[in-house]
Amino acid sequence: MAVLIVAFLGFAAWLAMPLDRFIDALIGGTPALTVLQALPFLAAVCALGVLVSAALAWRHRWWSAPARLHYTAVALAGVAFLAVAWEYNFLTLPGV
Repeated sequence: MAVLIVAFLGFAAWLAMPLDRFIDALIGGTPALTVLQALPFLAAVCALGVLVSAALAWRHRWWSAPARLHYTAVALAGVAFLAVAWEYNFLTLPGV
């Protein structure tokens, strides 16, 4: 999930840096924009697994307490990012 979020942010920055490339992607509907749109969706699918894993880690007492806290914090940070992505309409089904 975290790798997909970082890839989304990096790819969005790369796409937006020269304004001409960004405008061309928006107007022309390039494959780059489709890939950019798919990354948060894939991260949301992975977030479900991360949240379930965090709950299982606490229930079964896997790892040490600081490790579980760290994993839970990363999971919640990913969910917070996805909430912002949803608010700004970046989190949609690809191709829709």
